[in-house]
Amino acid sequence: MISLSDICIWTGGKLDEAGKSTSVADAEIVDAEILFTSFSFDTRTIMPGALFIALKGDTSDGHQFLKEAEKKGALAALVQKPEVGISIPQIFVPDTLKAMQDAAKAYRQKLGASFPIVAVTGSNGKTTTKNFIATVLLKKYKVAYTKASFNNHIGLPLSILSIKSDDEMAVLEIGTNNSGEIKMLADICGPTCGVITNIGVAHIENFGSKEAIAKEKGELGKALPEAAAGGFLVLPAEDEFAGTLAEMTKARVIRMSRTAEPYAALANKIKKAGMQAGNLMAEHLITDALLAAAVGYEFGISDDEIVDALANAKGEDGRFTFKKIGNFNIIDDTYNANPDSVCAAIDAMAEIYPERRKIIALGKLMEQGDFLKEGYGRIVKNAERTGAEAIIFVDINFDADTTASLKIFHVKNQQECADMIKNMYKTGDIVLLKGSKSSEMKKVLDFLA
Repeated sequence: MISLSDICIWTGGKLDEAGKSTSVADAEIVDAEILFTSFSFDTRTIMPGALFIALKGDTSDGHQFLKEAEKKGALAALVQKPEVGISIPQIFVPDTLKAMQDAAKAYRQKLGASFPIVAVTGSNGKTTTKNFIATVLLKKYKVAYTKASFNNHIGLPLSILSIKSDDEMAVLEIGTNNSGEIKMLADICGPTCGVITNIGVAHIENFGSKEAIAKEKGELGKALPEAAAGGFLVLPAEDEFAGTLAEMTKARVIRMSRTAEPYAALANKIKKAGMQAGNLMAEHLITDALLAAAVGYEFGISDDEIVDALANAKGEDGRFTFKKIGNFNIIDDTYNANPDSVCAAIDAMAEIYPERRKIIALGKLMEQGDFLKEGYGRIVKNAERTGAEAIIFVDINFDADTTASLKIFHVKNQQECADMIKNMYKTGDIVLLKGSKSSEMKKVLDFLA
């Protein structure tokens, strides 16, 4: 467990109790025996026994919630400015975000180089692949893993600090919006194993090209131990940048090929078992599952264990999950979107429901820059190719080429989208909801209900 003394030493902070500021370089501090059971920067989810980290952002300041954190059972707080009227210890640092990152890096080093950490990145499927890997490894080990999509400069350090003393390994997700972020995050988490799901066009506005995105994602491979020290990197062999990514690492490279053994046979087993368990095992999810299987093999997980784990894995809300909303059959894929993931979802819908009439409701796609219109055009062509009935563009200014087989509608908001779905829906239809997170397409579900 992590103690108050650990946090003070790792962050170089000063302990403030009853208005007294005390150096803790020698760890001779009052209440040094305090052990934290969790870490949080959000009082809405804080648990008794936590260290509360008062982060200061552009629109919010965690210092305003110190009393609330104390009330909910926080044992201490990491702060940039000690507050009066707070009875729990306050660790004063110049920058709470940097201090949290420093503490996470120090804790990872304390866990030791032999403690396996699997880090997952990629343009699409990071969270699903991370969950699949954790589910597979849980067949044999006690695994800590990133909850939800805590994959940035705030969420990743928090995930590391949340690793328990009896955990045997960890699976973490690493995301990036801009150049340099993966290198920084990998430096904090010290991965021993890496998985790159694919190279696509997510955040391409910030990078300018897929080549630049591949270079950024490849920083994960650079951060891994070399092959002789046990480092390994799993790549999808069919990705156009697999060769580039392999050249960027000194770790052992495992190329998971969807069409080669043992993965081809395993894919069929997973798909069949998943369907029997009521899971939507679409092609892009099978690819994510096989990447998880590749990691599982490295840690001694058998085929039967892998199939059982993946067939029964539950998808996270908003990530290609089936929902029955009243009379409506909905595929909720509203968590986030880019042209690649939208096309993959359309393909999956067509694969799973080939005989049903299919409607696509699409919210805005963000961070596409000059590639945006091209992306919308790809989606229209893909919808037409797969036999979709209609696309409903929600608050999207895009004039698609008219087609003979695909109806195209434009609406202003989520309410109008729900109304359009209600008007055109026929019994048995399937509706795909998709869009970038900021487009709030999940609201359509509420309006349908």
